[in-house]
Amino acid sequence: MFEHHANTYPLPDILAALGFHPAKGEGRDLFYRSPFRRERTPAFHVDCVDNLWYDFGSECGGDVVDFARAFLASRGLGVSREESLRFLGETGAGIPPQVSFNRASRRIAQPYRIAGISRHIAHPGLRRYLSEERGIPLSLAGKYLVEVTVCDRGTGHVFHTLGMKNDDGGYALHNRHFTQTLGRVDVTVIRGRRVPAREVHVFEDFMDLLSALAEQNVDRFDGDMIVLHMPGCLTKSLAYIDHYEPYQRLYAWLDNDRTGEKAANIFRRVAGRGNLDYRDMNSAYAPFTDVSDYRVERLAFSTLY
Repeated sequence: MFEHHANTYPLPDILAALGFHPAKGEGRDLFYRSPFRRERTPAFHVDCVDNLWYDFGSECGGDVVDFARAFLASRGLGVSREESLRFLGETGAGIPPQVSFNRASRRIAQPYRIAGISRHIAHPGLRRYLSEERGIPLSLAGKYLVEVTVCDRGTGHVFHTLGMKNDDGGYALHNRHFTQTLGRVDVTVIRGRRVPAREVHVFEDFMDLLSALAEQNVDRFDGDMIVLHMPGCLTKSLAYIDHYEPYQRLYAWLDNDRTGEKAANIFRRVAGRGNLDYRDMNSAYAPFTDVSDYRVERLAFSTLY
């Protein structure tokens, strides 16, 4: 089965075949309880005209093939392109394809818009946040981040955030009070010093990446780096890792919490399947939640003594 054919399966029919039915909505817009986790409030949206889905719980979405990858990952199964297409072929057996979908991707309306992007981080508040509060050298941050001006569509209020562009053209945004992704949701893959890379490092967000680099006093690892930006993008990172055969080691810089442990279990299985040497970095910054909090606390302690 080809990917373009798999995307002609109506998502409501695929969900019904898996035992999921709309909890509310009609016509173009249907809402389900997420097929990826248990939840009371239906937060999984299906656009029946564009045949697209968006999970508000994980802030991730896409087409039918993207759904197959996310669903398989939520069950701890393989998420390669071939496995996803095989899964859809089996699940969609007997479901007639529909070729009249509007393939122009419709984005879910977001309350914010990007009003400007600057390569230079100039806002005093952002500079203080990086260097004084998070312990990130501005020279390091400038290699990976941009300054993004964001406008609140409802109030017209404009503010500034740090941003990292993802591999699908969207931006992961963060400042002291705001964390959001605007535009398309995806991971960011950063090439390491060595090509081809023999190892890959996975981070939950870009502050963890910068903190880990700052801790080791380097501006780049030898191996490739993947920033998830949000848990729902884990499947996209797995697809990348599965298809990059030279990797020999996988370093997981995940949060010390329930979500991080679930992600770690999936990465362990992927590493085992691909014969990768799995390195769990959590113990390096426990009992703190992540490497970013660890760095802040360590720097604060060092200034006292």
